[in-house]
Amino acid sequence: MKKEKPETSLALYIPFGIKADYRYGGTQAFKFGFVTVNAQDQVRNCPSDYGEWHEYNSLAFRSQASVDMSEGKAYGYSCEYYDVGNVDLARATAMVGVLKAIGKADESFPVRPATFGQYVQLMCKALGVTRAVQDRSEGNHAHDETEHTYWRLSDIQWLVDTRVDEFMAKHKEGMTEERDSWRR
Repeated sequence: MKKEKPETSLALYIPFGIKADYRYGGTQAFKFGFVTVNAQDQVRNCPSDYGEWHEYNSLAFRSQASVDMSEGKAYGYSCEYYDVGNVDLARATAMVGVLKAIGKADESFPVRPATFGQYVQLMCKALGVTRAVQDRSEGNHAHDETEHTYWRLSDIQWLVDTRVDEFMAKHKEGMTEERDSWRR
């Protein structure tokens, strides 16, 4: 008897907290990737419950912010593949299709994104992503052992910008001290 595949949907993934990374001389990178959510609202990594490769695996939104900028706002928005493993011709072809869709969306935004969150929301809409999933606690790394909150597409801008702003407010002093120690 063949096992039925549950319907899955693609969602933006927001971890509980953004980990500080001072390796870039006071510039903090922000990355948000994708997960799938099955019919039972269970969160899974992009390779689905059945282990198939997914064209959004290793795709992530990325931006950065520098404490050298007085307002400490995120800049340099992108949606690209990061840390890609083995890629055969079929996977490369699928990835090119996604990258073309990203390029087309980037050129046709109705407005120039004013924030990283707005960029992410506009791109999610263009890519057909309809919701976001956020960890509700540090928890374990397994999705089954972590509680999640589900957000609508219309909440993504607020959610991303809030996470970035909270991180910057909390870590700006530490980032400045760390950066200054490298200059000595």
